[in-house]
Amino acid sequence: MIKYSDKIFVPAYGAGVVVCSEDKKINDKVQKYICISLLLDNMKMLIPENKLIDYRIRSIVSEDIINDALKIINNEPEYIEKKWGKRYRSNNEKIHSGDIFKECEVARDLYYLKKNEIMPPGEQKILEKAEGMIASEISLVFSLSLKDSYDKLRKF
Repeated sequence: MIKYSDKIFVPAYGAGVVVCSEDKKINDKVQKYICISLLLDNMKMLIPENKLIDYRIRSIVSEDIINDALKIINNEPEYIEKKWGKRYRSNNEKIHSGDIFKECEVARDLYYLKKNEIMPPGEQKILEKAEGMIASEISLVFSLSLKDSYDKLRKF
């Protein structure tokens, strides 16, 4: 069960910290909510306690796991889908999976396309989303500022 001060990762939203749980009355029904302070966009998120499983929330990964995942970014891509639309959908699915390894694959592939000046402008948003997901988790794992986390990620 999630409790106060847990460092967690919410797929599609990034890493954050549980800051409180509170009861809210909506339509004459009292329900317990978990409040999560997300690093990206300084956003707070309230999730009904009975709906937590739907959000696929997980604990942040360990230093060893994140270091292994970041090594993916140094590798050359094995295969990059040629069709932009198909690649876009696939990358979105990987980002929304909440899997740090898949997020790093997206970053690796898009860094490769960007470096070789063949990344369509529309994929810049996907790259920014992947970087944000990864950087937010780096920030909590290594106790770094979000800016320093982006710097660490972009050095790979």
